[in-house]
Parts: sequence; C-alpha cells; structure tokens
Amino acid sequence: MGYAIFAARKLMLNTRINNLQFRIMSLSQQQQSLSEQSGMIQSYFSQQGMLLGNQTGGIFGQNMGDYRQFMSYMGVVSSYQSMLNAAQQMMLKPVAIQENQIDNERKRLETQLKAATTELEKVEQAEDKQIERSAPKFA
Repeated sequence: MGYAIFAARKLMLNTRINNLQFRIMSLSQQQQSLSEQSGMIQSYFSQQGMLLGNQTGGIFGQNMGDYRQFMSYMGVVSSYQSMLNAAQQMMLKPVAIQENQIDNERKRLETQLKAATTELEKVEQAEDKQIERSAPKFA
C-alpha cells in the first residue's frame, strides 16, 4: 500500500512541477515581448529627438543674424522635447507596470517550484527507505 501512495504523490508532484515550469517559461516569454516593446518605444522617441536636433542645426545656420527668432524657435523646440519626454514616459509606464507584475508572479511561481521540488526529493527519499525496510532480509 505504501508504494501506491508514494507513486501517486510523485506523479502529482511531477505534474505540478511541469505545470509551474511551463507557467514560468510563458511569463519569461511575455517579459521578453514587453522588453522588446519598451525598446521600440525608446527607439522611436530617440529618433524623434535626433530629427528635432538635426532640424535645429539647420535653422541655426540659416538664422544666425536673427537671434530673437532663433531663441523663439529654441523655446518651441524645448517645449516639443518636453512633450516627447512626457509622451515617452506615459507610454513606458504601463509596460513597466506589466513587467513588474510578471516579475512578481514569476518569483512567486519559482518559490512554489522550489517547494514542490524539495517535497518530491523527500518523497523519493521516503520511498527509498520504505523499499529498504520492506526488502526481505536473509541471515
């Protein structure tokens, strides 16, 4: 009877371990997708900033004589850059929140996986001891 209990418990623990490993792998893939999304957002806003910088250089070359007009333009550029930064932060915040939630869930699952693995090792040890005790002893 003891063998059946050990076998059933091992089967249940192996199933749990496999399910946890699958969920952890799935979360890692989601985290990778979010990281790629974050990179694309940052790349887009970086390109926008570079385009703005290139336009500013061209304007500077054309308007050296009109300092006031140039300074007015620079104020607009500064405002636009601030808007770009705010938009970038607004788009990155939900991604960061999701990444944090996934990280927390992954850590929780890894803790459960460690506990299940430890329990499986103990069940296997107990099973081995049961086998040793039940083996016939010849003198």
